[in-house]
Amino acid sequence: MPRQGRAKQTVGAILRAASEVLAEEGYDSASTNKIARRAGVSIGALYEYFPNKEALVASLIERYASGVGEVMRARLEEVMDLPVRQAVSILLRTLVDRYRVNPALSRVLVEQIPGVGDKAKLQQIYDEIADLVREYLGRHRDELVVTNDPHQLWVFTTAASQLGEHIGLYCPEDLDVDALVEAGADMLTSWLLGT
Repeated sequence: MPRQGRAKQTVGAILRAASEVLAEEGYDSASTNKIARRAGVSIGALYEYFPNKEALVASLIERYASGVGEVMRARLEEVMDLPVRQAVSILLRTLVDRYRVNPALSRVLVEQIPGVGDKAKLQQIYDEIADLVREYLGRHRDELVVTNDPHQLWVFTTAASQLGEHIGLYCPEDLDVDALVEAGADMLTSWLLGT
């Protein structure tokens, strides 16, 4: 990644253009030529930073995941001392809202992108969030029936992330997002509290 201001601006423009082209046309139809044109740079300038479409999309995925990770880490730190039901509702709402910021791009990243990206970096983001969830559960262990067992933690974080993704991206038109968030929070809380 570039260090100088002008180069950072160029990379930022390329990544913004890639986000727009992917959201409008999907992964298969997006090309480096279209992205370069949208970014207002030559194809040579694009290739200076990204050798191919896969590398460009991998960088976009990592940036997207890092942004979600930052928001979730901040929110987890904010809710550490809140009651379980309130914390779960806030966290699930935050995740749903992240998917709804740019749902067309989110759908492409979730549905169409092949296995590109630095798996270790993506796993690190997930692990950091899981560590904060583990810390939260540890602080509230007297209220919970689940433990900090890695299996239970994995089930909880996977269920919560899948609920967030599906409510954020696939909410049927005849259902209310807020009601789904609250129903999801009720379900997750019931599992945590054994109620």
